[in-house]
Amino acid sequence: MNALSAFRAAVRVCMAALIATLVGCVTTGTQIAASQGARLDQARIATGFNEIPAMPLPFDAPLVHRVGIERNDAPAIVVELGGERTFVALFTLPIWSEPYSIDLASMMFGGAADPAIFYPRYLLLNADFSVSRQSRAQDFVYRTGMGEGMVSSTVFVNEDNRNERFLAVVGEPRTSVVEHASLSQSVGSVPLILPVKGGSLMWLIRTGGNEGAKRMRAAVGGTIRVKADLYKPKRIGG
Repeated sequence: MNALSAFRAAVRVCMAALIATLVGCVTTGTQIAASQGARLDQARIATGFNEIPAMPLPFDAPLVHRVGIERNDAPAIVVELGGERTFVALFTLPIWSEPYSIDLASMMFGGAADPAIFYPRYLLLNADFSVSRQSRAQDFVYRTGMGEGMVSSTVFVNEDNRNERFLAVVGEPRTSVVEHASLSQSVGSVPLILPVKGGSLMWLIRTGGNEGAKRMRAAVGGTIRVKADLYKPKRIGG
């Protein structure tokens, strides 16, 4: 074997090893959702939101947080709501001076072949950690853009709600979220049906393209983005 043939053989071996490593590192939505579920069921339950460290939420600076993903310096936090465990993230709201909005988005993960997503629910809390308001499933919509999928919702804090001090992000009850087929690359809109007592709720999934349907799994944790912005409506003719 000459030097060129030996070099090519070595390159092929390296490429094969690299591909095997990359394939081995690929984690599907199903695998991630399963590992999160096991961690959720084994976690210690906090008895109240006052036991959870709160992260400051500044204006005009989006925060990205991994709900249910343990780190050495910040283990995942679990509370029990409605008889069901859920991971939770707690944020301290900005000091109120004028109306502002809070945008909450949860990112799809696991790749296009086996996608999964964390379906969030937000609770707005007063200084004594009592619940002032909370989201409904239909407050969130599914959006796609730049190859990324997410569910998102925007809530406003105004004069009437100025006493709210915390934002808690938890998961929708697993009994309320169903796995659904996401036509993420097909033309039209796809409804996401959430069964509830007395009927059902629907999220509309905006779509575009020609690719076939893929099932998107509901996970108990995932990556969220939270952003607070001062609300300054434009004046007509101003």
